[in-house]
Amino acid sequence: MEMEQTLDRRTRRTKAAIRGAFSELAEEKGLAKVTVSDIAERADINRKTFYHHYDSIGALIDEIVEDEAKRAANSIKEGMLDENGKIDVMQLFQALSVFIAQNAQRNGAVFANVDAEKFIRHFEPVLTRVASDYIPEVYGDAPKEQMRYLKTFVFSGLISTYHRWLSEGSEYDLTELAETVSVLIAEGLAGFREHTSAKQTMK
Repeated sequence: MEMEQTLDRRTRRTKAAIRGAFSELAEEKGLAKVTVSDIAERADINRKTFYHHYDSIGALIDEIVEDEAKRAANSIKEGMLDENGKIDVMQLFQALSVFIAQNAQRNGAVFANVDAEKFIRHFEPVLTRVASDYIPEVYGDAPKEQMRYLKTFVFSGLISTYHRWLSEGSEYDLTELAETVSVLIAEGLAGFREHTSAKQTMK
């Protein structure tokens, strides 16, 4: 048992070193130019050790995106509920926005260069699992098949929007983006037009 714990700790340390080195190098020279040799040298390991944990740099990226998707899910679980335990769409997406803003600082160089399809593939099922119990409260008791497409529409659109924000290095205010996306998802285009008109009137 003690030997297993030692190996687990060693594995965690090694993988953390690999991921840290990879993120640093992606920031410094761009994701496309990072090689396994670069990562091994920066992490102070040999190439064999890298390949013991990951089949390729692509597999490393997959793990990073998957882990961050799970972190996103955990960060919004409580943020999506109001004081009555009902889903609050605005709170959900604002909580997600805070997470993504923090993520941009930690993994921005990696995420900005991950193609949108991969980003969605990892994030959508995780967020869908978290929100599945609450989606009907927003959209009503739709048939199961219809709800499946609705979830794809909502979460793929949401994730693509944030991916674009990251990949473009946009200076558009993330809080305002979260507000816009939340209104669109909760109230549709009619609600969005009303929301935009109200903001223009206030100016």
